[in-house]
Amino acid sequence: MKQNLQTKELMLKIFIDGMPQIGKSSLIKRFIDDEFGQLSSIDKFKDFDIYRVEYYNEKLKIMIIPFKQLICRFRVVTKKYHQDSTTHIFAYDITDRETFDALQERIEQFMQQSFSRNMIVFLIGLKKDLSDQRQVQKSEAKQIADSYGMNFFEISSKQRINVFEMFDLAIKQSLERLSKLDN
Repeated sequence: MKQNLQTKELMLKIFIDGMPQIGKSSLIKRFIDDEFGQLSSIDKFKDFDIYRVEYYNEKLKIMIIPFKQLICRFRVVTKKYHQDSTTHIFAYDITDRETFDALQERIEQFMQQSFSRNMIVFLIGLKKDLSDQRQVQKSEAKQIADSYGMNFFEISSKQRINVFEMFDLAIKQSLERLSKLDN
């Protein structure tokens, strides 16, 4: 957490990890712009988004960083990428088993890192609106989330299901954790 002394704005960093083309950019666009639709070239290739908001009586600057798996392999991500981070979100597509299976090793490696103890961690299944094409059962994903003490959501950016609830919880828990660290 960094605080800009002039504006007293708290900075929260939220990383979203998952395979390419699972809907990370759509999730971010829904949260920031409350829109769903065709993403522009700019949206697809942004390294991060900044969202400013007043939340729980705090001025916040939220940096949302989707991991680009083709460019940034998980093993290369080091402490410097997570310095001052508050939240890490592991995302998969509920209609694509491979996207879920690929996360499991990264989750285990991440949780073994010392910096992970200071972060709020989520496991989220994207494309809940396509439940009729489901390849990953909710109970299976929830069991993994519970075993690591992670928050769990299934989300539809298209139908606006659980997007704001998930980010609200991430922000709330981050602020609570930061408050405990300051005391």
